[in-house]
Amino acid sequence: MTAKGHVILAITPLTAAYGSSLIAMPEVLIPVVLGSLFNDIDEPASYIGRKFFFLSGLFRELGLKHRGFTHFLIIPLVLMILAYLAFEGGILFWFAFGMLMHDIGDMLTKGGIVSFFYPFAEGKRAALLPEPLRFKTFSFTEKIVIFVLILINLVNTMGVNYV
Repeated sequence: MTAKGHVILAITPLTAAYGSSLIAMPEVLIPVVLGSLFNDIDEPASYIGRKFFFLSGLFRELGLKHRGFTHFLIIPLVLMILAYLAFEGGILFWFAFGMLMHDIGDMLTKGGIVSFFYPFAEGKRAALLPEPLRFKTFSFTEKIVIFVLILINLVNTMGVNYV
């Protein structure tokens, strides 16, 4: 999924929960957006990888592959637990939430995430949909998914009850 898709997907549950008041909640919105991009720090060609090229380059030099450890479920779960225990939630929790939403987006793509449930199911590919329903990154289908998510976010922020 593209950076734009990850961000839009990550804020969708927030607009559903908070509507237009989300814009007045930078302590939630900013960490979620950053978290939704962070997982791709292991890919030098990604949006965040280009911004933090020294880190993504280091990961590449260490032989770490894209959709590797930064995409393991255990990382955002540990961060969420730490955030709750040490800080009663807050910015770290929302950053981890963004990371988790990033993973959900990647599990909608053809590639899914290998070893998402590491260390319990190492080497197994995790996906949320059957393969024929998943899309390729940068594909027309992904653009449609992003467009639908934008519409959902607009409806959510206008306060329309669609459920």
